[in-house]
Amino acid sequence: MDLVAFFVLLLIILFSIFVIYKKTQSVGIYSFKALITPTLLIMIGVLNTIALWNDAFGFISWMLTFVLLLIAAYFTKFLIN
Repeated sequence: MDLVAFFVLLLIILFSIFVIYKKTQSVGIYSFKALITPTLLIMIGVLNTIALWNDAFGFISWMLTFVLLLIAAYFTKFLIN
């Protein structure tokens, strides 16, 4: 079951990255800073999924999530309008 869940997670991540890339291309913005917030939010989901699968919800997992969320919040000023 974990292998199926892993492939579903991988497909969802690849699809979301593709959608984000196409939206930035359609607007005409090719800035790396505009892609940081969505990338970090995807990383938060991956981090928490891996922590859930490994029963590793602890201080380090929470702190990494918090730091990624703070960095993502900072870079929202570069998002596409």
